Amino acid sequence: MKKMLLILASFAFAVEVQLSVDGASVVNDQETGTLSFDILMTSEVEVAGWQFDLLSDGVLSIISGSGGLTAEAGMMISASETTALAFSLTGSTIAPGTGVLVSMETSYDASLAPQEVLINAEEEGVDGNRLIISGPSGTPVLDIDFTAFYTESLENLPIMVEKYELSDNFPNPFNPSTNISFSVASYGEVSLIVFDALGREVNTLVSEVYSPGSYKVTWNGDDQNGNLMSSGMYFYRLDAGEFSQTKKMLFMK
Repeated sequence: MKKMLLILASFAFAVEVQLSVDGASVVNDQETGTLSFDILMTSEVEVAGWQFDLLSDGVLSIISGSGGLTAEAGMMISASETTALAFSLTGSTIAPGTGVLVSMETSYDASLAPQEVLINAEEEGVDGNRLIISGPSGTPVLDIDFTAFYTESLENLPIMVEKYELSDNFPNPFNPSTNISFSVASYGEVSLIVFDALGREVNTLVSEVYSPGSYKVTWNGDDQNGNLMSSGMYFYRLDAGEFSQTKKMLFMK
């Protein structure tokens, strides 16, 4: 059984893009020779079209692209072995928001099992792979490169997360700072907020879209404006999808 691994990545543009297999990072594909994955998008601007180039020396070949926000906008998708294009003949656009941009179906050489297929998205790729997302004026609002290749080992790769989790902060009690670790199981909005003993919001440590994975943030005992708080008991709450958990910590000066 071959493991198909997708490394998720996001970028500081008006558009944020990630790759996912059924909302997860690892999928067992039974060595069928096909791999389907979603391109997840959060956009602050309208999207009028996109181009997805997959040049991986035969590792993966595009079969088709379908569904998602692209289909909802009535856009046409044209796909070849290495490139998929989406465009509208009527000038329709995808409104700002979050969702699956498109579901891609690709093929690979199943005889190479049990190796893993790794798709790694990065801002400066070397293999010519590319994703371009354009606005209504035709100007790219996102232009990134990525790599796709086989790897024989999962060593040194990120540990895949299958559940949400909020860990105890460390150190606790603390002065002057403490670390809070948490895990996210699926792509979506995540918030991590610190409250005082009266339930008043003190500081928002996290408020953005996260991909599946494990993360760590540091609280320096200050409020949203950088003012140092007084000693005492504080609470921190993680909200992600339907998951919500609160824990307490002690700040001692």
